[in-house]
Amino acid sequence: MKDFYASVAIAFTVRVAAAISAFLLTLVIARSLGPEQSGYYFLALTIVVILAAFSRIGLDNTVVRFIGA
Repeated sequence: MKDFYASVAIAFTVRVAAAISAFLLTLVIARSLGPEQSGYYFLALTIVVILAAFSRIGLDNTVVRFIGA
């Protein structure tokens, strides 16, 4: 059970660090590009993320299933 708690703590720490890093990157982009260009950047990023989610529908589970076999 001790190993479980250690792995949970590590996963939580990594998630918190990733969230802080993403926030800092957003802050740097917004400050360096300005409001209009950063808006274009985040709009393009949102579109790419949505298209990537639609393009890999079910592929993640399929890869896990066939690699496990």
